[in-house]
Amino acid sequence: MSEINILPSEQAALWAIDSPTFSRHIDQCVGDGHASALAPYRLHSCGLYFGSNLRRFERALLDYRQSKSARKLETTRTDALRAGSDLLFAVEEMKTRVEIEAKQAERFYIEDHIRPPFKCTDQLSVAVHYRWRPDAESEWVYASIEFLHRFDPHFNLLHIQPARKRSASQQARDRQDRLDAEWEQLKRHALWSVRDYLQDGGDGALIPKTFRVKADTHTGGLNNFSAKFWQQPAESVLPATSR
Repeated sequence: MSEINILPSEQAALWAIDSPTFSRHIDQCVGDGHASALAPYRLHSCGLYFGSNLRRFERALLDYRQSKSARKLETTRTDALRAGSDLLFAVEEMKTRVEIEAKQAERFYIEDHIRPPFKCTDQLSVAVHYRWRPDAESEWVYASIEFLHRFDPHFNLLHIQPARKRSASQQARDRQDRLDAEWEQLKRHALWSVRDYLQDGGDGALIPKTFRVKADTHTGGLNNFSAKFWQQPAESVLPATSR
């Protein structure tokens, strides 16, 4: 799954939607009580964010269709109209994002397909590869930054209180599941961090080769500031060979 980039197939599906026509079809769906009028559109190809709005619209239409009393019909129709408006807004928002990404692609691109390790250990790491240039006329510079994070099982166990003592194999599986989930979190924060930095005009030449994220002091996990390498103290930036 693409984490921060809109896939070419999703872009094509989005641009195939004519917004005024789509708006009329949404109104028709509310009038009909079902989403059949949207069948010609490749809505499930427009990405996960759009898909969640589509499912909410479909649920709202189902509630409206199943309502019996006049008061319930009025309430569920209002909900369906609101969900339809959100769906139309999602189209416009995603199209705007495609335009922004196309503009940003003139200056940087971040590879967001990162394979997880075969087996995660306490010493987690994610390498983000990217290319950047100061302007559209300059040559591309290819680089990467490795984010390091030490998983602390003691912090994580504070939030898990099983009713019965689990077997050693079950505990091992639980621990591996938590490691895998923590790695996924690290990956997302690493990608978001590099994207936000370059998106805000940051100098790619100043991105460190290696950075140890700052764990949340209360949870031991990651928060929205953990991977912001440009906002952290210098000791978090490590030599490329450090672990």
